[in-house]
Amino acid sequence: DQALFYWDSIVAIPRAIKHYKKETLRLIAEISMGTGALAMIGGTVVVVGFLTLFTGGTIAVQGYSSLANIGVEALT
Repeated sequence: DQALFYWDSIVAIPRAIKHYKKETLRLIAEISMGTGALAMIGGTVVVVGFLTLFTGGTIAVQGYSSLANIGVEALT
């Protein structure tokens, strides 16, 4: 029974996203930021953007540092 429930849930995801797009985004925002923490769903987009920006920056600094260790930092 439980495996069938999981299968039915996974199969229904595309239909739920198609028919309930706004509610799906609201629930994702609520799960990621907590209930009542966001005035708008757009706040989640900003948080994800900052996380992506700083992750990319960290990777760039580490990559440059690693290339500097072997003397080819000019490749960046």
